[in-house]
Amino acid sequence: MLPIGKVPNNILKDVVFKYLGVKSENVIDGPHVAGDSAIIKVGNRNYIALKTDPITGAVKNIGRHAIIINSNDIISRGAIPKYFMATILLPPKSSIDDLKEICMDLHNASLELNISIIGGHSEVTDVVSSPVIIGQMIGEIDEDNLLDARNIDVGDQIILTKSVGIEGCSIIAHDHYNLIENLIEEDMIKKAKNLIDQISVYEEGLIARKIGGVKFMHDPTEGGLIGGLIELCEFINKGFIIYEDKIPIYPEVEMICKALEIDPLRLLGSGALIIICERDSSKELIDKIKTKNVNADIIGEIIGSKFKIVKKNGNTLELSNETYEELWRKV
Repeated sequence: MLPIGKVPNNILKDVVFKYLGVKSENVIDGPHVAGDSAIIKVGNRNYIALKTDPITGAVKNIGRHAIIINSNDIISRGAIPKYFMATILLPPKSSIDDLKEICMDLHNASLELNISIIGGHSEVTDVVSSPVIIGQMIGEIDEDNLLDARNIDVGDQIILTKSVGIEGCSIIAHDHYNLIENLIEEDMIKKAKNLIDQISVYEEGLIARKIGGVKFMHDPTEGGLIGGLIELCEFINKGFIIYEDKIPIYPEVEMICKALEIDPLRLLGSGALIIICERDSSKELIDKIKTKNVNADIIGEIIGSKFKIVKKNGNTLELSNETYEELWRKV
Protein backbone atom coordinates (compact mmCIF):
# COMPACT_ATOMS: atom_id res chain seq x y z
CA MET A 1 0.00 0.00 0.00
CA LEU A 2 1.31 3.44 -0.88
CA PRO A 3 1.99 5.80 2.07
CA ILE A 4 0.26 9.16 2.55
CA GLY A 5 2.14 11.99 0.85
CA LYS A 6 4.43 12.14 -2.16
CA VAL A 7 5.03 8.83 -3.91
CA PRO A 8 8.42 7.53 -2.70
CA ASN A 9 11.38 8.15 -4.97
CA ASN A 10 12.05 4.47 -5.66
CA ILE A 11 8.46 3.99 -6.89
CA LEU A 12 8.70 7.12 -9.03
CA LYS A 13 11.80 5.67 -10.70
CA ASP A 14 10.50 2.10 -10.96
CA VAL A 15 6.93 2.89 -12.03
CA VAL A 16 6.02 6.48 -12.87
CA PHE A 17 9.10 7.46 -14.90
CA LYS A 18 8.76 4.39 -17.14
CA TYR A 19 5.59 5.73 -18.78
CA LEU A 20 6.36 9.12 -20.28
CA GLY A 21 4.81 9.06 -23.73
CA VAL A 22 6.64 10.29 -26.81
CA LYS A 23 10.25 11.38 -26.43
CA SER A 24 11.02 14.88 -27.67
CA GLU A 25 14.38 16.52 -28.33
CA ASN A 26 12.84 19.77 -27.07
CA VAL A 27 12.58 18.37 -23.53
CA ILE A 28 15.84 19.64 -22.06
CA ASP A 29 15.11 18.45 -18.51
CA GLY A 30 12.22 16.07 -17.89
CA PRO A 31 11.01 14.05 -14.90
CA HIS A 32 13.48 13.11 -12.17
CA VAL A 33 13.38 13.07 -8.37
CA ALA A 34 15.16 16.42 -8.02
CA GLY A 35 13.26 18.12 -10.83
CA ASP A 36 11.30 21.03 -9.42
CA SER A 37 10.08 21.81 -12.94
CA ALA A 38 10.51 20.66 -16.53
CA ILE A 39 12.54 22.70 -19.03
CA ILE A 40 11.35 22.85 -22.65
CA LYS A 41 13.19 24.49 -25.54
CA VAL A 42 10.92 26.82 -27.55
CA GLY A 43 13.41 28.81 -29.63
CA ASN A 44 17.07 29.26 -30.45
CA ARG A 45 18.05 30.38 -26.92
CA ASN A 46 14.66 30.53 -25.24
CA TYR A 47 13.12 28.02 -22.87
CA ILE A 48 10.05 27.63 -20.72
CA ALA A 49 9.85 26.01 -17.30
CA LEU A 50 6.65 24.19 -16.35
CA LYS A 51 5.45 22.98 -12.98
CA THR A 52 2.32 21.40 -11.58
CA ASP A 53 1.71 20.92 -7.87
CA PRO A 54 -1.41 20.32 -5.76
CA ILE A 55 -2.14 21.99 -2.45
CA THR A 56 -3.63 19.33 -0.20
CA GLY A 57 -2.24 20.06 3.28
CA ALA A 58 -3.58 23.59 3.72
CA VAL A 59 -7.11 25.00 3.93
CA LYS A 60 -6.54 28.57 5.11
CA ASN A 61 -4.74 30.68 2.46
CA ILE A 62 -4.91 27.78 0.00
CA GLY A 63 -4.84 30.10 -3.02
CA ARG A 64 -1.72 31.86 -1.78
CA HIS A 65 -0.05 28.51 -1.13
CA ALA A 66 -0.88 27.39 -4.69
CA ILE A 67 0.67 30.43 -6.36
CA ILE A 68 3.78 30.57 -4.21
CA ILE A 69 4.54 26.84 -4.03
CA ASN A 70 4.34 26.52 -7.81
CA SER A 71 6.32 29.71 -8.41
CA ASN A 72 9.02 28.51 -6.00
CA ASP A 73 9.63 25.48 -8.20
CA ILE A 74 9.96 27.72 -11.26
CA ILE A 75 12.36 30.22 -9.69
CA SER A 76 14.41 27.31 -8.31
CA ARG A 77 15.29 26.39 -11.88
CA GLY A 78 16.51 29.90 -12.69
CA ALA A 79 13.29 30.83 -14.51
CA ILE A 80 10.84 33.69 -13.92
CA PRO A 81 7.24 32.59 -13.15
CA LYS A 82 4.80 34.25 -15.56
CA TYR A 83 1.53 32.35 -16.10
CA PHE A 84 -0.68 30.20 -13.88
CA MET A 85 -3.61 27.83 -14.34
CA ALA A 86 -5.66 26.39 -11.48
CA THR A 87 -7.92 23.39 -11.10
CA ILE A 88 -10.11 24.09 -8.05
CA LEU A 89 -11.91 21.13 -6.47
CA LEU A 90 -14.48 22.00 -3.80
CA PRO A 91 -16.29 19.60 -1.46
CA PRO A 92 -20.11 19.35 -1.37
CA LYS A 93 -21.93 22.19 0.42
CA SER A 94 -19.26 24.72 -0.57
CA SER A 95 -20.62 28.22 -1.08
CA ILE A 96 -20.03 30.93 -3.67
CA ASP A 97 -18.20 32.82 -0.94
CA ASP A 98 -15.85 29.85 -0.48
CA LEU A 99 -15.00 29.94 -4.18
CA LYS A 100 -14.65 33.72 -4.16
CA GLU A 101 -12.25 33.62 -1.21
CA ILE A 102 -9.99 31.14 -3.02
CA CYS A 103 -10.06 33.15 -6.25
CA MET A 104 -9.25 36.38 -4.43
CA ASP A 105 -6.40 34.60 -2.65
CA LEU A 106 -5.02 33.42 -6.01
CA HIS A 107 -5.44 36.90 -7.47
CA ASN A 108 -3.70 38.77 -4.64
CA ALA A 109 -0.72 36.40 -4.54
CA SER A 110 -0.40 36.65 -8.32
CA LEU A 111 -0.32 40.44 -8.17
CA GLU A 112 2.58 40.31 -5.71
CA LEU A 113 4.69 38.16 -8.06
CA ASN A 114 3.56 39.70 -11.37
CA ILE A 115 1.87 36.48 -12.51
CA SER A 116 -1.08 36.21 -14.91
CA ILE A 117 -3.83 33.66 -14.22
CA ILE A 118 -4.69 32.38 -17.70
CA GLY A 119 -7.29 29.67 -17.12
CA GLY A 120 -8.11 26.42 -15.38
CA HIS A 121 -11.16 24.54 -14.14
CA SER A 122 -13.38 24.56 -11.04
CA GLU A 123 -15.96 22.08 -9.79
CA VAL A 124 -17.73 20.75 -6.72
CA THR A 125 -17.13 17.05 -6.16
CA ASP A 126 -17.70 14.53 -3.40
CA VAL A 127 -14.28 13.05 -4.15
CA VAL A 128 -12.73 15.68 -1.83
CA SER A 129 -13.64 16.54 1.76
CA SER A 130 -11.80 19.89 1.79
CA PRO A 131 -10.72 22.29 -0.97
CA VAL A 132 -7.90 21.19 -3.27
CA ILE A 133 -6.07 23.34 -5.81
CA ILE A 134 -3.95 21.76 -8.53
CA GLY A 135 -1.77 24.48 -9.99
CA GLN A 136 0.18 24.68 -13.24
CA MET A 137 2.85 27.40 -13.45
CA ILE A 138 4.74 28.46 -16.57
CA GLY A 139 7.97 30.43 -16.46
CA GLU A 140 10.43 31.88 -18.93
CA ILE A 141 14.18 31.34 -18.98
CA ASP A 142 17.07 32.02 -21.33
CA GLU A 143 20.06 29.83 -22.01
CA ASP A 144 22.40 31.82 -19.76
CA ASN A 145 20.33 31.04 -16.67
CA LEU A 146 19.81 27.31 -17.16
CA LEU A 147 20.88 25.34 -14.08
CA ASP A 148 21.84 21.67 -14.35
CA ALA A 149 22.27 19.54 -11.22
CA ARG A 150 24.71 17.32 -13.09
CA ASN A 151 27.27 20.15 -12.85
CA ILE A 152 27.43 19.77 -9.05
CA ASP A 153 30.87 18.69 -7.78
CA VAL A 154 32.17 17.22 -4.53
CA GLY A 155 33.12 20.14 -2.27
CA ASP A 156 30.36 22.46 -3.48
CA GLN A 157 28.70 24.12 -0.52
CA ILE A 158 25.09 23.71 0.61
CA ILE A 159 23.39 26.98 1.51
CA LEU A 160 19.95 27.25 3.11
CA THR A 161 17.88 30.42 3.28
CA LYS A 162 15.54 31.52 6.08
CA SER A 163 14.64 28.47 8.22
CA VAL A 164 13.56 24.86 8.08
CA GLY A 165 9.88 23.99 8.62
CA ILE A 166 8.36 27.30 7.50
CA GLU A 167 5.34 26.10 5.55
CA GLY A 168 4.68 23.12 7.80
CA CYS A 169 4.48 25.26 10.94
CA SER A 170 2.33 27.86 9.18
CA ILE A 171 -0.16 25.15 8.21
CA ILE A 172 -0.18 23.72 11.75
CA ALA A 173 -0.84 27.16 13.25
CA HIS A 174 -3.61 28.05 10.79
CA ASP A 175 -5.38 24.75 10.19
CA HIS A 176 -4.52 22.62 13.24
CA TYR A 177 -4.58 25.19 16.02
CA ASN A 178 -6.15 22.62 18.36
CA LEU A 179 -2.91 20.62 18.35
CA ILE A 180 -0.86 23.44 19.84
CA GLU A 181 -3.27 25.82 21.64
CA ASN A 182 -2.48 24.32 25.05
CA LEU A 183 1.20 23.73 24.35
CA ILE A 184 2.47 27.00 22.87
CA GLU A 185 2.17 30.61 23.97
CA GLU A 186 -0.27 32.63 21.88
CA ASP A 187 2.35 35.08 20.65
CA MET A 188 4.41 32.21 19.24
CA ILE A 189 1.34 30.79 17.50
CA LYS A 190 0.74 34.21 15.96
CA LYS A 191 4.33 34.28 14.71
CA ALA A 192 3.87 30.81 13.23
CA LYS A 193 0.72 31.97 11.42
CA ASN A 194 2.68 34.91 10.00
CA LEU A 195 5.14 32.47 8.41
CA ILE A 196 2.68 32.35 5.49
CA ASP A 197 4.36 35.61 4.44
CA GLN A 198 7.73 33.86 4.13
CA ILE A 199 6.94 30.82 1.98
CA SER A 200 8.10 32.49 -1.25
CA VAL A 201 11.73 32.13 -2.37
CA TYR A 202 11.30 34.66 -5.17
CA GLU A 203 13.72 37.27 -3.79
CA GLU A 204 16.64 34.94 -3.05
CA GLY A 205 15.96 32.94 -6.21
CA LEU A 206 16.29 36.05 -8.38
CA ILE A 207 19.62 36.87 -6.76
CA ALA A 208 21.02 33.34 -6.93
CA ARG A 209 20.28 32.92 -10.65
CA LYS A 210 22.66 35.82 -11.37
CA ILE A 211 25.63 34.45 -9.39
CA GLY A 212 28.00 32.56 -11.65
CA GLY A 213 29.04 30.01 -9.05
CA VAL A 214 25.52 28.75 -8.33
CA LYS A 215 25.22 25.18 -9.62
CA PHE A 216 21.61 24.34 -8.72
CA MET A 217 18.67 25.26 -6.50
CA HIS A 218 16.04 23.01 -4.96
CA ASP A 219 12.80 23.78 -3.13
CA PRO A 220 12.46 21.55 -0.01
CA THR A 221 8.74 20.80 0.12
CA GLU A 222 7.41 17.47 1.46
CA GLY A 223 10.12 15.74 3.45
CA GLY A 224 11.74 19.05 4.36
CA LEU A 225 15.45 19.81 4.20
CA ILE A 226 16.60 16.19 4.50
CA GLY A 227 14.07 14.99 1.92
CA GLY A 228 15.14 17.70 -0.51
CA LEU A 229 18.84 16.91 -0.15
CA ILE A 230 18.26 13.18 -0.57
CA GLU A 231 16.24 13.81 -3.75
CA LEU A 232 18.98 15.98 -5.18
CA CYS A 233 21.91 13.74 -4.24
CA GLU A 234 20.23 10.56 -5.41
CA PHE A 235 19.79 12.18 -8.82
CA ILE A 236 23.46 13.18 -9.12
CA ASN A 237 24.80 10.00 -7.45
CA LYS A 238 26.59 11.90 -4.72
CA GLY A 239 26.19 12.44 -0.99
CA PHE A 240 25.99 15.28 1.51
CA ILE A 241 27.12 16.19 4.98
CA ILE A 242 25.22 18.82 6.96
CA TYR A 243 25.85 20.26 10.43
CA GLU A 244 22.91 20.49 12.80
CA ASP A 245 24.27 23.51 14.66
CA LYS A 246 24.52 25.47 11.39
CA ILE A 247 20.96 24.78 10.20
CA PRO A 248 18.77 27.88 10.71
CA ILE A 249 15.52 27.38 12.60
CA TYR A 250 13.12 30.10 13.71
CA PRO A 251 12.17 30.05 17.44
CA GLU A 252 8.47 29.48 16.63
CA VAL A 253 9.36 26.54 14.38
CA GLU A 254 11.62 25.04 17.02
CA MET A 255 8.99 25.46 19.72
CA ILE A 256 6.14 23.89 17.73
CA CYS A 257 8.30 20.99 16.59
CA LYS A 258 9.49 20.31 20.12
CA ALA A 259 5.94 20.43 21.51
CA LEU A 260 4.60 18.05 18.85
CA GLU A 261 7.75 15.86 18.79
CA ILE A 262 8.30 16.66 15.11
CA ASP A 263 11.66 16.59 13.34
CA PRO A 264 11.95 20.11 11.83
CA LEU A 265 14.48 18.85 9.26
CA ARG A 266 11.78 16.60 7.77
CA LEU A 267 8.88 19.06 7.96
CA LEU A 268 7.30 20.70 4.91
CA GLY A 269 9.93 23.27 4.07
CA SER A 270 8.64 25.70 1.44
CA GLY A 271 10.04 29.15 2.15
CA ALA A 272 13.60 27.91 2.48
CA LEU A 273 15.75 27.48 -0.61
CA ILE A 274 18.55 24.94 -0.95
CA ILE A 275 21.34 26.44 -3.06
CA ILE A 276 24.37 24.46 -4.21
CA CYS A 277 27.21 26.87 -4.83
CA GLU A 278 30.92 26.84 -5.58
CA ARG A 279 32.96 27.52 -2.47
CA ASP A 280 34.54 30.67 -3.96
CA SER A 281 31.12 32.21 -4.70
CA SER A 282 29.34 31.42 -1.42
CA LYS A 283 30.23 34.63 0.42
CA GLU A 284 29.16 36.86 -2.48
CA LEU A 285 25.85 34.98 -2.73
CA ILE A 286 25.10 35.14 1.00
CA ASP A 287 26.01 38.82 1.21
CA LYS A 288 23.69 39.70 -1.69
CA ILE A 289 20.81 37.65 -0.30
CA LYS A 290 21.15 39.42 3.04
CA THR A 291 20.71 42.80 1.32
CA LYS A 292 17.05 41.71 0.90
CA ASN A 293 16.75 41.05 4.66
CA VAL A 294 16.74 37.31 4.00
CA ASN A 295 19.16 35.23 6.04
CA ALA A 296 21.28 32.53 4.41
CA ASP A 297 23.73 30.08 5.96
CA ILE A 298 26.24 27.49 4.79
CA ILE A 299 25.01 24.26 6.37
CA GLY A 300 27.22 21.65 4.74
CA GLU A 301 28.71 20.40 1.50
CA ILE A 302 28.44 17.81 -1.23
CA ILE A 303 30.51 14.65 -0.68
CA GLY A 304 31.22 11.60 -2.80
CA SER A 305 28.61 9.30 -1.29
CA LYS A 306 26.39 8.70 1.77
CA PHE A 307 24.00 11.07 3.52
CA LYS A 308 25.38 12.37 6.82
CA ILE A 309 24.41 14.79 9.57
CA VAL A 310 26.74 15.94 12.33
CA LYS A 311 24.63 16.39 15.45
CA LYS A 312 25.11 19.22 17.95
CA ASN A 313 26.85 16.79 20.32
CA GLY A 314 29.49 16.06 17.67
CA ASN A 315 28.23 12.59 16.72
CA THR A 316 27.94 11.88 12.99
CA LEU A 317 24.87 9.94 11.86
CA GLU A 318 24.52 8.25 8.50
CA LEU A 319 21.01 8.60 7.07
CA SER A 320 19.16 6.13 4.88
CA ASN A 321 17.58 7.27 1.62
CA GLU A 322 14.13 7.11 3.22
CA THR A 323 12.07 10.29 2.86
CA TYR A 324 8.84 11.08 4.70
CA GLU A 325 6.78 14.09 5.73
CA GLU A 326 6.33 14.86 9.41
CA LEU A 327 3.15 16.90 8.85
CA TRP A 328 1.18 13.83 7.72
CA ARG A 329 2.27 12.00 10.86
CA LYS A 330 0.56 14.60 13.07
CA VAL A 331 -2.53 15.78 11.21
